Amino acid sequence: MKNIITLLCLFITTLLIAQKNPPIKEAPLNPIILKYKLEHFNLVGNIQTVTLNNSWQLQFNEDGLLVKEYNDVYDANKKLVKEYKYPDNTTILETKYEGENGVINSKYILNDDLNIIQYEVLDTKNIPDYYILDPITYEYKDQLLIKATTDKSKHNYNFKSEITTYKYDNKKRLIQTSLLYDNEEDIKFRNTYDYSKFNEGKILFLKNNGYYQISQDYNNKGTLTYEVVKENGNKANPLSIIYRSPKYDEYGNLSTFSDGEYRYTYFKK
Repeated sequence: MKNIITLLCLFITTLLIAQKNPPIKEAPLNPIILKYKLEHFNLVGNIQTVTLNNSWQLQFNEDGLLVKEYNDVYDANKKLVKEYKYPDNTTILETKYEGENGVINSKYILNDDLNIIQYEVLDTKNIPDYYILDPITYEYKDQLLIKATTDKSKHNYNFKSEITTYKYDNKKRLIQTSLLYDNEEDIKFRNTYDYSKFNEGKILFLKNNGYYQISQDYNNKGTLTYEVVKENGNKANPLSIIYRSPKYDEYGNLSTFSDGEYRYTYFKK
């Protein structure tokens, strides 16, 4: 179970960004700690809601900050799954609703550069222990995330901290993530990224020291349009959401693609 959670956390953190530069279309794989602004979703304009295929909806306030997330939007079982509050410039409060009655209340702390530097769970209700993330601290250099350290000291493991490190090229694009236990690297969890064909819109992603080799194509808007995955040299199922034949609205936001559509409502100016 620990290894599964470790893999999942590393993958999610790797896909996720906190810095202001470069823009997503130039570095789509740079990490985002928490997607809570329109720009984190590659969205622009005075958007109030985004709905995907009648099932998933994001709701923003007039400052472009995420406030609610829903599942099964047009179903009788429409469910609020996340809420966000912003009590001040350095705090984000997150509430997750899990299962029937489960609740996780968490807090993100930001520094003066508006980078997230800390995550912690405040309290929970009806949540199994393995659902609860441990405290995490984040470090930056030149506005780029370089280290995420998870405190594992409360567990009966043979290590006290789990560390993910991030390296970048001279264009501030992510080129490597590594997982370490108490500063000792585990090469099974090293991911590398090759931009040699970036001008063609392609990024080559070598996951877990060769276990997965992923070739991804992005267009100039930063939308993932194609992906080939090889597992131990054999072709495997895609690991990401692919938007084939994407089209965009008047603001440049993704609106339709081969497998679905996004629908937007906008605040009145």
